Amino acid sequence: MLRDLLLVAGCTGAAALLATLLEVNERVFGLTRRLELYQLDELPYVLLVLCIGLGWLVLRRHHHLTREIRAHLATQARLEAAMLENRQLALERMQAAELERKRLARDLHDELGQYLSLIRLDALQCTGEPAASIMRSVEHLQRTVRSMMSALRPVALDDLGLSAALEHCIASWRESAAPMGFELSITGQVDDLPEDMALTGFRIIQEGLTNAVRHAGATAVQLSVSATIARPDGAELSIRIADDGRGLSGEAPLNAQGIRGMRERAELAGGLFSIAPGSSGGTVVAVTIPYATPP
Repeated sequence: MLRDLLLVAGCTGAAALLATLLEVNERVFGLTRRLELYQLDELPYVLLVLCIGLGWLVLRRHHHLTREIRAHLATQARLEAAMLENRQLALERMQAAELERKRLARDLHDELGQYLSLIRLDALQCTGEPAASIMRSVEHLQRTVRSMMSALRPVALDDLGLSAALEHCIASWRESAAPMGFELSITGQVDDLPEDMALTGFRIIQEGLTNAVRHAGATAVQLSVSATIARPDGAELSIRIADDGRGLSGEAPLNAQGIRGMRERAELAGGLFSIAPGSSGGTVVAVTIPYATPP
């Protein structure tokens, strides 16, 4: 602003000096003397009023734009505050859901699992086909309960860490989705991640694998997970899920709700989520989740 004022003052001074040296007013008066009928000698005053009016209009426009900018900034600030509040509410909702899943998994283990074990012990003391039928039913129920517990809250994640939970998850998929091929690559200190970070990564991977197996029609899935926590500028968890399924342009659409869930979890953790076609077909999901304070 000061530079502009100095520029205007300099141009005005230069124009005044040039007009004085060239006697511009006298020359103009001499040229317009024969046209006194048209009052051209009054033109400078008209132009002065015009310049003042234009300056007033510019000033009014400046005030108007200033008010609009302030109103826009205030609206943007309110919108950002509302988005931050919505993000916090979504994060709290997700955390509450995980706590409820953890409680349900514990109840299944402590209550139903314990009673099934007792029923199995009682059946072992009996003989005959009814006892064998009870044993088969109990074993089926125990497998079902373990599957439900794993879906609600991976036990290996709490007890052994993310790498063990992922290996158990892949082993379960190899058993249930055979002959589909699964490839798992884990690098870095994934077991040193904070609990919430490890759980977020596991849920994203869980949903990504489900999407690849049940919705993409894939025959092979490659899962790569890496964690770096020793960099001076921060640390991050990187996830890459690649499959050879029908891809984003396939006739049958992918599970949009599952993709939204993965994206929501990644963004709530302050990370980045992307899904794109693979170089040789299929789909590639890439997630990067940073965290500021390494353990």
